[in-house]
Amino acid sequence: KFVLSDGVRNIDLYPVQGLNHHANMLIVYFPKEKILVNADLYTPPAQGAPAPAPNANMRSLNQNIQRLKLDVAQHVPIHGQPGPNDQFMQIVGKQSN
Repeated sequence: KFVLSDGVRNIDLYPVQGLNHHANMLIVYFPKEKILVNADLYTPPAQGAPAPAPNANMRSLNQNIQRLKLDVAQHVPIHGQPGPNDQFMQIVGKQSN
């Protein structure tokens, strides 16, 4: 974990474990806002679009969220629109295999 702070807000950076996408992938977490930022692991579907099928990257992201005990309310992908964690959990399920 690496923390950046301006004295008011913290930004936590975590390496993603167990990921085949890229060995040095990071996720960024804003604890006060409960926002998780990622690139290429999960992109919430556009409004009205069908939910994507869970894939290995999404399961790894979920496992890391659980491992790190992050209280996520919102997912913000680098490529796409933000979406609520409830939607992510419906897609990947409460437990990852």
